Amino acid sequence: MTIPPTGELYLTPLQYDALYARKPLPGISLDIPVWDSADPSPTVVRWHDAGLITGHVLDAGCGTGSNAVWLAQHNYQVTGFDAAPHALDIARTRANDDLPVRFTVADAIDLKLPTAYNTVIDSALYHCLTIEQRQVYIRELHRVCRTDARLLMTCVSEALPATLPGPFRITRDELYATLPPAGWAITDITPGVISVAYTLDLLRTVCAAINLPEPSGDEVAFSDGFAQFPAWEVVAERQN
Repeated sequence: MTIPPTGELYLTPLQYDALYARKPLPGISLDIPVWDSADPSPTVVRWHDAGLITGHVLDAGCGTGSNAVWLAQHNYQVTGFDAAPHALDIARTRANDDLPVRFTVADAIDLKLPTAYNTVIDSALYHCLTIEQRQVYIRELHRVCRTDARLLMTCVSEALPATLPGPFRITRDELYATLPPAGWAITDITPGVISVAYTLDLLRTVCAAINLPEPSGDEVAFSDGFAQFPAWEVVAERQN
């Protein structure tokens, strides 16, 4: 695990898999994947309600399958991939045999997937990758998608204070510098939030473990016990 002075955490696929297996990471006092939820992302539900999700859906970094299973229950054909096998084991227990969803282990920067997808849902994968990995990943998505595909993405924004532990902070400028050169035309970027299962006490415990200042509780909003990390909601269209 890499911890820059800004509080941005970079975890390897093996470390993510350990968290899904409920194995604590040394030195961080965190033994749960705080981003995981049994419910679909409210943003994904809104995208569905707005008619933005069509055809065969690729759920990128699907984790334990909350979004993928919900979409399959709403009659989408869904493929979910993740680099963490333990996450996919949980996802498969959530999906009954009648649902049109499959889960596969895959590397985001070397996707061994068929060219088949009309919609990509990235609900908090992009910001887990380094800038170099993000650039490759976005090109890989372009390669495995159909010509009329749409990318729907949520990622933590630079509005998350540097004194809090979290993934890489993504700026609007970086999104424009990364997506269009890889063949994705951005049609909308909207501020939003990502719910993270941090209580204030857990935030303080993790901050102490990685030598960040103790948070006062004013740095981020809380709702129903979840920290609300500021995010970007991105809509982009695949260009030939």
